[in-house]
Amino acid sequence: MGKKYNLPHIYVYMLHGITFDLWNTLIANRSYVNQRYNYLIDFLHEQSYEVSSDELKEKYNYILEKHRITEKKFGLRHFQLEDRLKELFSSLKLNITQRFLNNLIIDLEEILMLNPPPLMNGVKETLEILSSNFKLGVISDTGITPGRVLRKVLEKYGILKYFQTTIFSNETGYLKPSNVMFETALKNLGIKSKNAIHIGDLLQTDIKGAKDAGMKAILISYNKIPLDNNSEIHIVPDFTISNIKEIVPIVEKLINKN
Repeated sequence: MGKKYNLPHIYVYMLHGITFDLWNTLIANRSYVNQRYNYLIDFLHEQSYEVSSDELKEKYNYILEKHRITEKKFGLRHFQLEDRLKELFSSLKLNITQRFLNNLIIDLEEILMLNPPPLMNGVKETLEILSSNFKLGVISDTGITPGRVLRKVLEKYGILKYFQTTIFSNETGYLKPSNVMFETALKNLGIKSKNAIHIGDLLQTDIKGAKDAGMKAILISYNKIPLDNNSEIHIVPDFTISNIKEIVPIVEKLINKN
């Protein structure tokens, strides 16, 4: 059972909810690029399409990078995998039917379930403690792996039950630090931004987004070094930690302070 705090009335009023980034906060970031390359080339060859592995990689990487730049430049909009694949196949001059495209999308999205990214150390114990007193949520950008699959990962590790809401960019259509991501989470949790804290590993997305939304923010850096470049140094978190377990002492100090 998680520890149940005897919270002073003033503190209960001040903090009602805690939201978490996903990658490098709750689960380790793991690349599945090579697995997707291999699956794509096998899929195309099975359908009798002639394309070399080198050409596929070159155009696949180009389109991904192009979309990353476009996402940041035009309102933090999330590009769906279907749009990326359609552009890829068009550049390769391949005519893929919608039926095959739909099957391909599902398979590419679920590749990481063959070898799911591991939980970061201390995550489950920390969530169990915090969920006894606070509403918890996830706010995460997704890339190719959508929210429906990432929820399966959280369920696999037995931690999905701790979250009252899970917000993913492929479902909102926006990326952090867009207010849409944070405001949607707060609305679903039924709390105000001044009564919430967000924890994440990136200054320019997690910390900036949370602060812009009026939340407090905790930067987590498991390597005990800043994870963003010096151009983002003006984005200042309220707290900085090197392990997720340190969230509990921060909460306890705030309780004692109030």
